[in-house]
Amino acid sequence: MSTIEKRLTALEQAQPQAERVIFIILVGMGEVGMELTYIYDNHSNHWNRLPHETEREFRDRATSETPRKENQTVLLFGSATDTRRE
Repeated sequence: MSTIEKRLTALEQAQPQAERVIFIILVGMGEVGMELTYIYDNHSNHWNRLPHETEREFRDRATSETPRKENQTVLLFGSATDTRRE
């Protein structure tokens, strides 16, 4: 095996596994001002968005807390709510 191949193999093994998460968020056509407020997974776990959380923080929290095996794709389902104030 050449030095380049050895180095490439070492780099590939050192790469952290990419997190594979699929979010499915259903929102009706024409709905605006919708924000993710509830997430559940296929393991009967669920999360409600906390008042101080951004949508990104909420998604990250659910992603990190859902159980998974190594190299498993996580499937999360989201529910959006109209957060506009009338």
